[in-house]
Amino acid sequence: MLSLMALSLWEGCAVAFGCGIGVLLRMFWVMSVLAYRTIRGERAEEVTLDHRYIMMQRTPPPEVSRG
Repeated sequence: MLSLMALSLWEGCAVAFGCGIGVLLRMFWVMSVLAYRTIRGERAEEVTLDHRYIMMQRTPPPEVSRG
């Protein structure tokens, strides 16, 4: 916190402006990816495992040595 307070007026404005530009660029990137995925359309469904055939194997808890 002290390092931010040590900045002069112009340096503080430059840091704030740089952070604001970074946020805007990130927002633009996310919106462009979402627009691309929306326009491109749906892709084919990926092959998934049939969950009825997945079996859970019970294992004993690990032994903890107390010493």
